[in-house]
Amino acid sequence: MRRKYYFFVFQLILVGGQILWGRPQLQAQSILVKGQVLDAESLQPLPFVHVQESRQNRGTFTDAQGFFQIEVLDEPTAQIFISHIGYQHQTLRLADWSSPGRPILLQSEAFSTPLIEVSHKAWPDPQKLVQKAIQKNREKIFPASLFLSRAITASA
Repeated sequence: MRRKYYFFVFQLILVGGQILWGRPQLQAQSILVKGQVLDAESLQPLPFVHVQESRQNRGTFTDAQGFFQIEVLDEPTAQIFISHIGYQHQTLRLADWSSPGRPILLQSEAFSTPLIEVSHKAWPDPQKLVQKAIQKNREKIFPASLFLSRAITASA
């Protein structure tokens, strides 16, 4: 009797697991987006631009000719984020992207650095630096007890 009970419970768990986890999951359709990223001023391809799908944190980089391809969810709110050092970041909604064959143009980012003044100063004499350090720390380097013991041994 006990064996039948355990067998029944085992089958119940097995069937319940198939019902809960064996169902096909509903997934949104994904599409493959292809494009090219160019410099807006020179119209030269930009290699190694980071292209990221915003909702799934899936990303890629452009190749040497500026081309990329990335899988994104086919949703009206789907966006890709495009960034490169020295260029302004750009976010593209796929629904607003009028012609997918058209290249994406990145504007160079103007930035300024604070003014730094560089001046030349003569190096101080190393011998004077050492003498100054010895005079400043004379008691630490040469304790008075050391001099007294030498004076006593020299007079004896």
